[in-house]
Amino acid sequence: MGRSASVLILWALLGGAAGYLLFHPYAMAVWRWTGGPAAFPGAFAAGMTAMALAFALLSAAVGFLAGLAALHRRRLLERRFEADLRREVLEVYRRLVGVLSHYFLNAALATEGAVRRLRRLPPGEAEEPLRVIEAHARQGEAVIRVLQDLPPEVFGAGDPGDPAALLAATREIEALVAAAADAAAGAERGGDP
Repeated sequence: MGRSASVLILWALLGGAAGYLLFHPYAMAVWRWTGGPAAFPGAFAAGMTAMALAFALLSAAVGFLAGLAALHRRRLLERRFEADLRREVLEVYRRLVGVLSHYFLNAALATEGAVRRLRRLPPGEAEEPLRVIEAHARQGEAVIRVLQDLPPEVFGAGDPGDPAALLAATREIEALVAAAADAAAGAERGGDP
């Protein structure tokens, strides 16, 4: 038997016990106080068993429904917690990507500045180092653009606490970055200015 079924049975039993031990005697006392017959038997007398069971069954049904409501509320709270956790993890990923993009872009700009300074040298003195630096700068820029343009679905898939989901997201990012770097390197080999 599952945990939910056990909780529902417990709520129903508590409701039934409350109906039999509290609500039925209370209803009998109120009836007596408001003009019921003085010789009326007590709430737990043998003649009152049918009425006591009716109160117990009605209260058990109410207890069962209250248990359903409590379980539903608990599930909603768990889902809300999981959604909040996913949002927080996604925000951490976005911040991480933003920070990485910032630092990579700074490095690319510094490399680009060094390339400009080397170009001021007389022709032929720095041609090969320039090509190498420029190729690395283009690859770095391509990687940065991929990181900046990552769709949220890359981060939002799966359970944020699930290592397999995190590994899958990491592999997808690595594949996108590698493809961008390869494309930039291919453009450089093809003579793209």
